[in-house]
Amino acid sequence: MFEKLFERKGLSLDRLHALIQLADEGSLIGAAGGDPGVQSRYSHYLKELSTYFGVELTERVGKTVRLTESGEKLVRLVREHFGNLLRFKDEVDGRAFRFRLGAGESILQSLVIPTIAAMRRPSGNVVFSLNNLGPEEIISRLADQRLDFGLVTRDAPLKTVTAKLVCRVRQIIVVPDQIGSRRGMLTLGHALLDCPHASLIGERALQQSLKDIAMSLGGRFEPELQCDSVSQCVAAVRTGCFAAVLPVWSWDANTTLSHAICEDPRLDELDRELMLVWNPRLMKTHGTAAAEAAEALVSQIVKKWGLQE
Repeated sequence: MFEKLFERKGLSLDRLHALIQLADEGSLIGAAGGDPGVQSRYSHYLKELSTYFGVELTERVGKTVRLTESGEKLVRLVREHFGNLLRFKDEVDGRAFRFRLGAGESILQSLVIPTIAAMRRPSGNVVFSLNNLGPEEIISRLADQRLDFGLVTRDAPLKTVTAKLVCRVRQIIVVPDQIGSRRGMLTLGHALLDCPHASLIGERALQQSLKDIAMSLGGRFEPELQCDSVSQCVAAVRTGCFAAVLPVWSWDANTTLSHAICEDPRLDELDRELMLVWNPRLMKTHGTAAAEAAEALVSQIVKKWGLQE
Protein backbone atom coordinates (compact mmCIF):
# COMPACT_ATOMS: atom_id res chain seq x y z
CA MET A 1 0.00 0.00 0.00
CA PHE A 2 2.83 2.40 0.87
CA GLU A 3 5.49 0.97 -1.44
CA LYS A 4 5.65 4.19 -3.47
CA LEU A 5 7.03 6.03 -0.45
CA PHE A 6 10.09 3.79 -0.48
CA GLU A 7 10.91 3.84 -4.17
CA ARG A 8 13.60 6.49 -3.62
CA LYS A 9 15.84 7.65 -0.79
CA GLY A 10 15.54 10.91 1.07
CA LEU A 11 12.58 10.38 3.41
CA SER A 12 13.28 9.81 7.11
CA LEU A 13 12.08 10.86 10.54
CA ASP A 14 15.30 12.85 11.05
CA ARG A 15 14.71 14.83 7.85
CA LEU A 16 11.07 15.48 8.71
CA HIS A 17 12.11 16.56 12.22
CA ALA A 18 14.49 19.12 10.70
CA LEU A 19 11.53 20.56 8.80
CA ILE A 20 9.52 20.83 12.02
CA GLN A 21 12.46 22.48 13.79
CA LEU A 22 12.72 25.10 11.04
CA ALA A 23 8.99 25.79 11.28
CA ASP A 24 9.16 26.16 15.06
CA GLU A 25 12.30 28.30 15.27
CA GLY A 26 11.90 30.36 12.11
CA SER A 27 15.54 29.99 11.05
CA LEU A 28 18.07 27.26 10.42
CA ILE A 29 20.52 28.56 13.01
CA GLY A 30 17.71 28.66 15.55
CA ALA A 31 16.58 25.16 14.57
CA ALA A 32 20.16 23.95 15.04
CA GLY A 33 20.49 25.57 18.45
CA GLY A 34 23.35 27.73 17.21
CA ASP A 35 25.50 24.74 16.24
CA PRO A 36 27.02 25.30 12.75
CA GLY A 37 27.51 21.56 12.26
CA VAL A 38 23.87 20.78 12.99
CA GLN A 39 22.81 23.72 10.82
CA SER A 40 24.76 22.27 7.88
CA ARG A 41 23.22 18.85 8.42
CA TYR A 42 19.70 20.31 8.62
CA SER A 43 20.29 22.27 5.41
CA HIS A 44 21.34 19.04 3.70
CA TYR A 45 18.29 17.21 5.10
CA LEU A 46 15.91 19.86 3.79
CA LYS A 47 17.43 19.76 0.30
CA GLU A 48 17.07 15.96 0.29
CA LEU A 49 13.41 16.25 1.33
CA SER A 50 12.75 18.73 -1.49
CA THR A 51 14.39 16.36 -3.97
CA TYR A 52 12.41 13.41 -2.62
CA PHE A 53 9.04 15.16 -2.96
CA GLY A 54 9.98 16.95 -6.18
CA VAL A 55 8.95 20.36 -4.89
CA GLU A 56 10.78 23.18 -3.13
CA LEU A 57 9.97 23.02 0.58
CA THR A 58 12.12 26.01 1.56
CA GLU A 59 13.25 29.25 -0.02
CA ARG A 60 15.93 31.77 0.79
CA VAL A 61 14.80 35.30 1.64
CA GLY A 62 17.85 37.47 2.20
CA LYS A 63 19.99 35.59 4.72
CA THR A 64 17.04 33.59 6.06
CA VAL A 65 15.62 30.25 4.94
CA ARG A 66 11.87 29.94 5.30
CA LEU A 67 9.18 27.43 4.37
CA THR A 68 7.35 27.63 1.07
CA GLU A 69 3.61 27.02 0.85
CA SER A 70 4.34 23.35 0.10
CA GLY A 71 6.70 23.22 3.06
CA GLU A 72 4.05 24.60 5.40
CA LYS A 73 1.53 22.06 4.11
CA LEU A 74 3.97 19.22 4.74
CA VAL A 75 4.70 20.55 8.24
CA ARG A 76 1.01 20.29 9.13
CA LEU A 77 0.94 16.67 7.94
CA VAL A 78 4.14 15.79 9.78
CA ARG A 79 2.97 17.36 13.05
CA GLU A 80 -0.10 15.15 13.02
CA HIS A 81 1.98 12.10 12.09
CA PHE A 82 4.51 12.75 14.85
CA GLY A 83 1.72 13.47 17.31
CA ASN A 84 0.11 10.12 16.60
CA LEU A 85 3.43 8.32 17.00
CA LEU A 86 4.11 10.11 20.30
CA ARG A 87 0.66 9.25 21.64
CA PHE A 88 1.16 5.60 20.69
CA LYS A 89 4.53 5.52 22.46
CA ASP A 90 3.04 7.19 25.55
CA GLU A 91 0.25 4.62 25.55
CA VAL A 92 2.69 1.72 25.29
CA ASP A 93 4.85 3.24 28.04
CA GLY A 94 1.78 3.80 30.24
CA ARG A 95 2.19 7.56 30.29
CA ALA A 96 -0.60 10.08 30.77
CA PHE A 97 -2.38 11.77 27.88
CA ARG A 98 -0.79 15.16 27.15
CA PHE A 99 -2.74 18.23 26.08
CA ARG A 100 -1.38 21.69 25.25
CA LEU A 101 -3.71 24.55 26.14
CA GLY A 102 -3.30 28.22 25.23
CA ALA A 103 -4.98 31.25 26.79
CA GLY A 104 -4.21 34.74 28.01
CA GLU A 105 -2.19 35.16 31.21
CA SER A 106 -5.13 36.19 33.38
CA ILE A 107 -7.36 33.35 32.15
CA LEU A 108 -4.58 30.84 32.79
CA GLN A 109 -3.90 32.13 36.30
CA SER A 110 -7.42 32.79 37.48
CA LEU A 111 -9.48 30.20 35.59
CA VAL A 112 -7.43 27.42 34.05
CA ILE A 113 -4.92 26.51 36.77
CA PRO A 114 -7.54 26.27 39.57
CA THR A 115 -9.82 24.34 37.20
CA ILE A 116 -7.10 21.82 36.30
CA ALA A 117 -6.33 21.42 40.01
CA ALA A 118 -10.00 20.57 40.60
CA MET A 119 -9.93 18.09 37.69
CA ARG A 120 -6.82 16.30 38.92
CA ARG A 121 -7.18 12.59 39.62
CA PRO A 122 -4.88 10.41 41.76
CA SER A 123 -4.15 8.30 38.68
CA GLY A 124 -2.69 11.38 36.93
CA ASN A 125 -3.94 10.14 33.57
CA VAL A 126 -3.99 13.61 31.95
CA VAL A 127 -1.16 16.14 31.77
CA PHE A 128 -1.67 19.74 30.64
CA SER A 129 0.98 22.06 29.23
CA LEU A 130 -0.07 25.72 29.45
CA ASN A 131 0.93 28.48 27.02
CA ASN A 132 0.40 32.21 27.59
CA LEU A 133 -0.80 33.37 24.16
CA GLY A 134 -3.04 35.94 22.52
CA PRO A 135 -6.16 34.93 20.56
CA GLU A 136 -4.61 35.18 17.08
CA GLU A 137 -1.58 33.10 18.07
CA ILE A 138 -3.87 30.50 19.67
CA ILE A 139 -5.86 30.12 16.46
CA SER A 140 -2.64 29.92 14.42
CA ARG A 141 -1.15 27.22 16.64
CA LEU A 142 -4.36 25.22 16.61
CA ALA A 143 -4.33 25.26 12.81
CA ASP A 144 -0.90 23.62 12.58
CA GLN A 145 -1.47 21.48 15.69
CA ARG A 146 1.10 23.11 17.95
CA LEU A 147 -1.77 23.44 20.44
CA ASP A 148 -4.61 21.08 21.33
CA PHE A 149 -7.01 23.50 23.06
CA GLY A 150 -7.44 27.23 23.47
CA LEU A 151 -9.64 29.56 25.50
CA VAL A 152 -10.67 32.73 23.67
CA THR A 153 -13.62 35.08 23.55
CA ARG A 154 -16.15 34.80 20.73
CA ASP A 155 -14.77 37.90 18.99
CA ALA A 156 -11.63 35.91 18.04
CA PRO A 157 -11.43 34.55 14.44
CA LEU A 158 -13.15 31.17 14.90
CA LYS A 159 -13.75 30.05 11.29
CA THR A 160 -10.98 27.45 11.20
CA VAL A 161 -11.63 25.85 14.61
CA THR A 162 -14.33 23.98 16.47
CA ALA A 163 -15.69 26.12 19.31
CA LYS A 164 -17.75 25.26 22.37
CA LEU A 165 -19.31 27.89 24.60
CA VAL A 166 -17.93 27.71 28.12
CA CYS A 167 -19.77 30.58 29.79
CA ARG A 168 -20.69 34.22 29.64
CA VAL A 169 -18.16 36.32 31.51
CA ARG A 170 -19.79 39.10 33.52
CA GLN A 171 -17.90 42.35 34.16
CA ILE A 172 -17.87 44.30 37.43
CA ILE A 173 -16.27 47.56 38.54
CA VAL A 174 -14.10 47.22 41.66
CA VAL A 175 -13.47 50.46 43.55
CA PRO A 176 -11.16 50.64 46.61
CA ASP A 177 -12.76 52.57 49.49
CA GLN A 178 -9.93 55.07 49.66
CA ILE A 179 -10.82 56.46 46.21
CA GLY A 180 -14.55 55.72 46.20
CA SER A 181 -17.54 56.91 48.13
CA ARG A 182 -18.20 55.08 51.40
CA ARG A 183 -21.70 56.44 51.72
CA GLY A 184 -24.70 54.64 50.31
CA MET A 185 -24.74 52.55 47.13
CA LEU A 186 -21.89 52.95 44.66
CA THR A 187 -23.40 54.32 41.46
CA LEU A 188 -22.21 53.47 37.97
CA GLY A 189 -21.53 57.13 37.22
CA HIS A 190 -19.33 57.57 40.29
CA ALA A 191 -17.50 54.25 39.74
CA LEU A 192 -16.79 54.86 36.07
CA LEU A 193 -16.35 58.63 35.82
CA ASP A 194 -15.09 59.89 39.18
CA CYS A 195 -12.42 57.30 40.03
CA PRO A 196 -8.94 56.80 38.50
CA HIS A 197 -9.03 53.60 36.45
CA ALA A 198 -6.58 50.90 35.41
CA SER A 199 -7.70 49.44 32.10
CA LEU A 200 -6.71 46.85 29.51
CA ILE A 201 -4.98 48.02 26.36
CA GLY A 202 -5.74 46.18 23.15
CA GLU A 203 -9.31 45.36 24.17
CA ARG A 204 -10.87 47.66 21.58
CA ALA A 205 -14.43 46.36 21.78
CA LEU A 206 -14.43 46.57 25.58
CA GLN A 207 -12.89 50.04 25.59
CA GLN A 208 -15.40 51.35 23.06
CA SER A 209 -18.33 49.96 25.08
CA LEU A 210 -16.99 51.65 28.21
CA LYS A 211 -16.64 54.95 26.35
CA ASP A 212 -20.21 54.62 25.07
CA ILE A 213 -21.53 53.97 28.58
CA ALA A 214 -19.56 56.91 29.95
CA MET A 215 -20.94 59.17 27.22
CA SER A 216 -24.50 58.10 28.05
CA LEU A 217 -23.76 59.15 31.64
CA GLY A 218 -22.58 62.57 30.48
CA GLY A 219 -18.84 62.01 30.90
CA ARG A 220 -15.72 60.44 29.40
CA PHE A 221 -13.91 57.23 30.29
CA GLU A 222 -10.20 58.06 30.43
CA PRO A 223 -8.05 55.46 32.28
CA GLU A 224 -4.95 56.72 34.07
CA LEU A 225 -3.13 53.38 33.92
CA GLN A 226 -3.01 51.08 30.90
CA CYS A 227 -2.26 47.39 31.47
CA ASP A 228 -1.74 44.49 29.08
CA SER A 229 -3.36 41.82 31.27
CA VAL A 230 -6.26 41.45 33.69
CA SER A 231 -3.75 40.34 36.33
CA GLN A 232 -2.04 43.73 36.11
CA CYS A 233 -5.39 45.50 36.48
CA VAL A 234 -6.12 43.42 39.58
CA ALA A 235 -2.71 44.31 41.00
CA ALA A 236 -3.43 47.99 40.35
CA VAL A 237 -6.73 47.80 42.25
CA ARG A 238 -5.01 46.11 45.18
CA THR A 239 -2.80 49.17 45.60
CA GLY A 240 -5.96 51.00 46.63
CA CYS A 241 -5.22 53.78 44.12
CA PHE A 242 -7.15 52.55 41.07
CA ALA A 243 -10.56 51.19 40.18
CA ALA A 244 -10.94 48.73 37.29
CA VAL A 245 -13.52 46.96 35.17
CA LEU A 246 -12.76 43.26 35.73
CA PRO A 247 -14.18 39.85 34.81
CA VAL A 248 -16.07 38.61 37.86
CA TRP A 249 -13.86 35.51 38.15
CA SER A 250 -10.67 37.58 38.40
CA TRP A 251 -11.53 39.34 41.66
CA ASP A 252 -11.26 37.70 45.10
CA ALA A 253 -14.13 39.17 47.08
CA ASN A 254 -12.49 37.94 50.32
CA THR A 255 -9.47 40.20 49.91
CA THR A 256 -8.48 42.30 52.92
CA LEU A 257 -8.66 45.45 50.79
CA SER A 258 -11.68 47.57 51.74
CA HIS A 259 -13.60 48.02 48.51
CA ALA A 260 -16.98 48.25 46.86
CA ILE A 261 -18.26 46.48 43.76
CA CYS A 262 -20.48 48.19 41.24
CA GLU A 263 -22.88 45.92 39.35
CA ASP A 264 -25.29 47.66 37.02
CA PRO A 265 -27.57 46.38 34.21
CA ARG A 266 -25.83 48.77 31.82
CA LEU A 267 -22.65 46.71 32.26
CA ASP A 268 -24.39 43.72 30.67
CA GLU A 269 -23.25 44.88 27.24
CA LEU A 270 -19.68 44.25 28.39
CA ASP A 271 -20.40 40.54 28.88
CA ARG A 272 -18.19 38.32 26.74
CA GLU A 273 -18.65 34.70 25.74
CA LEU A 274 -15.66 32.50 26.60
CA MET A 275 -15.10 29.69 24.10
CA LEU A 276 -13.07 26.47 24.28
CA VAL A 277 -11.58 25.95 20.81
CA TRP A 278 -9.68 23.15 19.08
CA ASN A 279 -8.65 21.90 15.65
CA PRO A 280 -11.46 19.76 14.14
CA ARG A 281 -8.95 16.93 13.63
CA LEU A 282 -8.17 16.76 17.36
CA MET A 283 -11.07 14.48 18.19
CA LYS A 284 -10.05 12.12 15.38
CA THR A 285 -6.43 11.87 16.43
CA HIS A 286 -6.95 11.86 20.22
CA GLY A 287 -10.21 9.90 20.36
CA THR A 288 -12.32 9.86 23.51
CA ALA A 289 -9.49 11.28 25.65
CA ALA A 290 -9.79 14.65 23.88
CA ALA A 291 -13.59 14.68 24.09
CA GLU A 292 -13.44 13.88 27.80
CA ALA A 293 -10.82 16.57 28.41
CA ALA A 294 -12.94 19.18 26.61
CA GLU A 295 -16.07 18.25 28.55
CA ALA A 296 -14.19 18.24 31.87
CA LEU A 297 -12.66 21.67 31.22
CA VAL A 298 -16.02 23.24 30.40
CA SER A 299 -17.97 21.63 33.25
CA GLN A 300 -15.30 22.31 35.87
CA ILE A 301 -14.93 25.98 34.93
CA VAL A 302 -18.68 26.44 35.20
CA LYS A 303 -18.93 24.42 38.42
CA LYS A 304 -15.94 25.87 40.22
CA TRP A 305 -16.67 29.49 39.46
CA GLY A 306 -20.44 29.44 39.58
CA LEU A 307 -20.67 30.80 36.04
CA GLN A 308 -23.56 30.26 33.69
CA GLU A 309 -23.27 28.34 30.41
